[in-house]
Amino acid sequence: MLPDPARLRAIVIKGFPMGLQMIVITSSALTMLGLVNREGVHTAAAYGVTQQLWTYVQMPAMALGAAVSAMAAQNIGAGNWQRVSAVTRAGVILNIVLTGALILLLTIADRPALALFLGAESPALPVARHIQLVGTWGFLFFGISLEHDHFSVNLAGDSQRAWIVIQGAGWKEASMDDAALFK
Repeated sequence: MLPDPARLRAIVIKGFPMGLQMIVITSSALTMLGLVNREGVHTAAAYGVTQQLWTYVQMPAMALGAAVSAMAAQNIGAGNWQRVSAVTRAGVILNIVLTGALILLLTIADRPALALFLGAESPALPVARHIQLVGTWGFLFFGISLEHDHFSVNLAGDSQRAWIVIQGAGWKEASMDDAALFK
């Protein structure tokens, strides 16, 4: 039983860049861990704690990114291009509000939140606070980029043509009547 060559080609063309992206992400995470571990036990502990808290900060952005992707795909399938832009805009606004609120809360209450993991008297606590204050604000932009990564449409006037960013597949120019692209 052999796979259909056309489908196999599409999977490889879309899957190969995604696989490379995962290799780059994993390699950069390992490199970062190596750099952090060179700084000593306290810095490694502080970095680990901030990573744990950042997992919670990322949750709204990831959920909104998936929701925007699904809603945009449904509206593209329905040929309702105005709603695609509205969905993306709503996702960005919700991301700014929800992720921004979490970041603000964590910035205000960083010491108690970090102390839950490190202990109030830990020598790693000041390092963790510094990492948290410097790095956490970047997740606001991470969330905004997620909303645009999944589906971002820039309608070109009344010409019924759009440039669409499809994650892992690059730029495609498509007509609203070109249903074959979205199958």
